[in-house]
Amino acid sequence: MQRVYQDVDEEALIEGLIRRKYRLPSARAFSQDKDLAAAYRRLLHAGFRSGDIIRVLKRFARTPDLLDEFEPPEEEEEV
Repeated sequence: MQRVYQDVDEEALIEGLIRRKYRLPSARAFSQDKDLAAAYRRLLHAGFRSGDIIRVLKRFARTPDLLDEFEPPEEEEEV
């Protein structure tokens, strides 16, 4: 399964999903922390890796430094 997605730019997929779902015309669009947290949970539930999610969300967060202190849940290793 990993070979199928090895050439996929996951960050580009996350950014596209954020722009479509939240209809964000520009960066720094998440003005409230709760909206940022909700977006993180939605993307995590969609199967994206937490590190990639955080890197992309920093582009859209009004206060991206909040994500520096975020400790994502442990990710399960794929077999």
